[in-house]
Amino acid sequence: MLAVWTTFLFVSTQSGNLPNLPIIPRPAKMTTIEGPNFEMSVTTGLHSVEPLFAIKDLRSTFNKFALKSAQTPGDNQINFKQLSTLDKEGYILNIAPKRVDIAYATPTGALYAVQTLKLINASKNGILPPMRIEDRPRFGWRGLHLDVSRHFFDLKAVKRTLDLMKRYKLNTFHWHLVDDGGWRIQIDKYPELTESGAFRKGVPGAWSYSKIELGRPQADKSYYGGYYTKTEIKEVVEYATERGITVIPEIELPGHTLPSIQAYPELGCDDAKPAEGNTWTTNVYCAGKEKSFEFLQDVFDEVLELFPSKIIHIGGDEVDARWWTECRSCKLRMEQNGLKTTAELQSYFIKRVEK
Repeated sequence: MLAVWTTFLFVSTQSGNLPNLPIIPRPAKMTTIEGPNFEMSVTTGLHSVEPLFAIKDLRSTFNKFALKSAQTPGDNQINFKQLSTLDKEGYILNIAPKRVDIAYATPTGALYAVQTLKLINASKNGILPPMRIEDRPRFGWRGLHLDVSRHFFDLKAVKRTLDLMKRYKLNTFHWHLVDDGGWRIQIDKYPELTESGAFRKGVPGAWSYSKIELGRPQADKSYYGGYYTKTEIKEVVEYATERGITVIPEIELPGHTLPSIQAYPELGCDDAKPAEGNTWTTNVYCAGKEKSFEFLQDVFDEVLELFPSKIIHIGGDEVDARWWTECRSCKLRMEQNGLKTTAELQSYFIKRVEK
């Protein structure tokens, strides 16, 4: 841990003799300002025209100073001002001896300025070295991926992850909700997906791809897992949005879909036979059955109601086409659509779901 923290402390600057500050990612521009430190006190005020979440975050961090609202910008205050010419996630943080001024274009920019302020003063003693920071993101997509299928993370852990993303100005949360290890999202039309597909036999953390035994949770706790209700998912999306984060759900297909096929066997190929050593038969949707596409349409109708993101990830990789080559329905689909290989059948499947 010491080596990692030492790396965090190294920040180069464009000019001046700034102290080493643990600001991650490194701001685009940092310069010094002459004079003594700005010091918060119980008389320090806070001015903003908008009811920003950034202000709530700032007050929570420096709660011992009880930052009171001020009617106008001034000295001994932290002043927020909207500036439309800035990048939508950019900000200017100006710490002067007598006042702190924050300029932003969007609420996310204001929030990022506060994260920088908090990193500058990690001790929360309210003593801020005078400097000017002009910052904007270098990359539009700054993401973190959390796989909750192989290991289920409860709501508290998910929110903790979002808080850490906020701290380091990450803006895209890739939420891997569906894979062979478990189905983690409530779908009203198909309740069996979570009633049996969200739990597997074995201790938490244990993982064996060939020996996945899904089923209903038992009183002896031999089944491990869980899922998120629609209410919880809406709560996560709202929590993320306040922190400038877009949630992108991943609903894996046409492979890595063991929970849904075990819950609803008609979604798999009729001619499928278990692979040697597996405890399960197939984890690939039948590409020859209309039922597969009807099911996915129903699922995505409900998924789209929960996530305002313009992007939904559908995976599409690592499909074991062996089942398709042995399936009469899949062979007929290929023949009817002039598809020569299972790779072309996979492309057909993905494009149809995309549309």
